[in-house]
Amino acid sequence: MKMTERECALLAFDHQETPWVPSPSTSMDICIPTVIEEGARGYGITTDWFGVKYLYREDQPGPMPLESEVKIDDIENWKEISSHPYVWGSFVWNMFDFGAAHRTEGDRPGINDKGLVTFDRKARKDAFYFYKANWNKEEPMLHLTGKRNIIRSQRLQTITAFTNQPEAELFVNGKSCAKATADQYAILEWKNVELQPGENEIKVVSTNKKQPLSDSFRCQLGMISQ
Repeated sequence: MKMTERECALLAFDHQETPWVPSPSTSMDICIPTVIEEGARGYGITTDWFGVKYLYREDQPGPMPLESEVKIDDIENWKEISSHPYVWGSFVWNMFDFGAAHRTEGDRPGINDKGLVTFDRKARKDAFYFYKANWNKEEPMLHLTGKRNIIRSQRLQTITAFTNQPEAELFVNGKSCAKATADQYAILEWKNVELQPGENEIKVVSTNKKQPLSDSFRCQLGMISQ
C-alpha cells in the first residue's frame, strides 16, 4: 500500500514525531516539514511557513508572524533535522520572496514572503544568516538579529547573533555586556540586556583578532516623538 507524505514523514522521524512542528512563538503551526523524496538511505525534507510580517515594530503587533518568530522556527527545524543522520538533504522554501497575486499575507499584498531574501533582493532576513552561519564555515560572518525592530517596548531585552566564529562580545551604548560562546547551532545570546530610554546602540564584536568582525544597529526604547 502506498504511504501518504505524512506517513513517510512519521516513519522518517522515528515513528513518533509529527511533521507538523508547532511554532514555539505563535499559536500557528507555521513550520511544515514535508518529505519530498524517499531515498535509498534516508529522507529529504523541506521546510515551509505562512506569511511573514517583515517590516515591523514591537508596538504594532499584527496577525502574521514576525521575522523574529519565523527565525525561531527555522532554528527549531534545523535542530530537529540535523539530529537525524538518515536525512540526506534539507531544503528551505524559498530563497527569495516572489510575486503571488492572490496572496494577502505578511505586510505586503501580492507577495509570497517566505523567502530568506526580500522580493527586491536588497535585504537578507535574519533566517538567511542563520543558515549561512550553519552551512558556510569558510566565510567568516557575524550577524545581529532584530535590526528592523527599531522600536523596543521592553527595558530588558534578549540580544541574539549568528556567527560561524567561536565567540563574540556584546556592547550596548559602548559598555560591554560580556562575551558569549556560540552554541552548536551558531547562536550567540545575551539575556536581560538593559536598554536606556531613548536611542541605544547595539554592537557585537568577534574576539578573533586575526579575523575581526562586527555588526551593529540602533534602536529606540519607547515611542519616538512626532
